[in-house]
Amino acid sequence: MLARAGFSPIPVHGDNSPTEPKRPAISWRQFQSRIATDAEVERDFNENVTALGVICGRVSKLIVVDFDDLLRYQRFCRHLPQYSETYTVQTRRGFHLYFRTSVKVPTHQFDGGDIKAERSYIIAPPSRIGNFVYRCVKNVRERDLDKADVDHLLNYFHVKSSVHVVTGKRTRERRDVNLKRVYGRLAPRIGRNNALYRVASIAREHGVSEMDAKRELLNLHAEAAGHVRHKVERLEERLQEGVRTIESAYSNGGSGGEAQSGIPNSVREQLLKAQRSTIVPRLLDAFALEGWETEAYFR
Repeated sequence: MLARAGFSPIPVHGDNSPTEPKRPAISWRQFQSRIATDAEVERDFNENVTALGVICGRVSKLIVVDFDDLLRYQRFCRHLPQYSETYTVQTRRGFHLYFRTSVKVPTHQFDGGDIKAERSYIIAPPSRIGNFVYRCVKNVRERDLDKADVDHLLNYFHVKSSVHVVTGKRTRERRDVNLKRVYGRLAPRIGRNNALYRVASIAREHGVSEMDAKRELLNLHAEAAGHVRHKVERLEERLQEGVRTIESAYSNGGSGGEAQSGIPNSVREQLLKAQRSTIVPRLLDAFALEGWETEAYFR
């Protein structure tokens, strides 16, 4: 039904993978530029699928404002009530507000949530993850946005939408991004090393140089509290680990947020600890992006 309505759906592991329930169950890169056929939907969405995702961006003509903070959502509804009247889904931590637009919008993070657009996806109803079911709480048509509407929304969240051409490539205009604040928000949720890789990827996506990312993040990462079960590491070890993680994010060109679909960051972390080179993590990322299963790597 979603595909026929013009959305690009993908199956998500859900409860079949308790450690990574929001991870796509297939290689989803191709569906960022086209919608799956009926035959592909029937093949990929089998009885084992407990969750589904919808790819945002121009393929679905969809951007989703993802609020992780209830107070931020309530403030948005007070300040911009004309935009709050749109299809809305309740998530575990907040709400997804759906908007339809043909404008190309980069994916952004803001204080209290994300704007899901190009190269990202969201978990859609009636997905079940653990004991939580994603459900529609405002069943109205998605609000259509023109360029002025998009700019109005992005200005409200203090992010920019502009994309410009440099040497034949389309590249995102650099904007100020508070790396320390994003790291501080992610680290307690997904772990110190996962947060560093994710934030370094966000920095790369927004034009921050690798040197500036290291300057902003390394000391913060080294001094952050680790998991209680982690072995005690010297400050020098943490700094070296941080350098390898940031260099991997920049060389791999990973995306921040849920868009990344390479190997799990926990696996990447162990590989980076075991060797100085990023070659093996990058190779396994390529395998994962092509849909290889873990047990198939060394056949």
